[in-house]
Amino acid sequence: MRISSLADSGCDLEIDAPAALNDGDCSLWIGAIGPFPATAIRKTARQLFLRFKEPLDRKIVAHFNCA
Repeated sequence: MRISSLADSGCDLEIDAPAALNDGDCSLWIGAIGPFPATAIRKTARQLFLRFKEPLDRKIVAHFNCA
């Protein structure tokens, strides 16, 4: 699973197997930080958008977007 476009409200996920995650409630760990409750919304067979139930702290977003 690859995370991109990380923002305080959500992120995009690219998954290796199309059946690995369905629409609906889930939790996301980013490295050792989490879980972050979210709702998954399928975009394509291998891409999803995750909308976080509560905004991520700006420090977490800044840390993982600085690479």
